[in-house]
Amino acid sequence: LRLNLAGTKFIKIAPMQTGIIRFFLTNKKYGYVRKEGTLEEYYIPGRKLEHLQLKKGDRIRFQIEKRSNQLIATHIERIDSEET
Repeated sequence: LRLNLAGTKFIKIAPMQTGIIRFFLTNKKYGYVRKEGTLEEYYIPGRKLEHLQLKKGDRIRFQIEKRSNQLIATHIERIDSEET
């Protein structure tokens, strides 16, 4: 999806992905998620995610962003078990 915001440059918005938390270290504030149906894994910078209380095996929705030549998971939302 590409948006043109009032004459500004086009902004590319990544679609939401789903995945499973491989591990998440709350005390170190980082972890990794594996995209569902693949072996692709993405780094999760954990600052500002304490409220989600992520742990291994949790299902999440996320977007993939490129930062400093690394693909990372951003805009993370936990998927409740009732949604599956």
